[in-house]
Amino acid sequence: MSQVLSNLLSNAAKFTSSGDVVSVTLEKIGHKARIEVTDHGIGIPVEKQKDIFKAFHQVNPGTTGANKSSGLGLSITKQLMDLLGGSVGFRSTEGKGSTFWIELDLLPEPRDDLGQ
Repeated sequence: MSQVLSNLLSNAAKFTSSGDVVSVTLEKIGHKARIEVTDHGIGIPVEKQKDIFKAFHQVNPGTTGANKSSGLGLSITKQLMDLLGGSVGFRSTEGKGSTFWIELDLLPEPRDDLGQ
């Protein structure tokens, strides 16, 4: 989980302007926990969204500075979430930013001493 969160936070910070905010939320949806990481950066063009979780895919292939990337972070994130039995997804608007989310099943609530 630390690698997954590190990848999502790193990407959000990379594509957010200096001084802008990256937000992280956690919520319970039914029997799942959902963590969302939202940036207000460049967003992902619609034509590049279908390949976002492919290895070596880069929306903005910078080679220096803040945009330096191997294009592996989201691919690794997807693989790890699959191994954990969870899911990963996103929504994005070009020029306005992106929200990446992960979901995992919650453990059942513990029962009290009376078995209830």
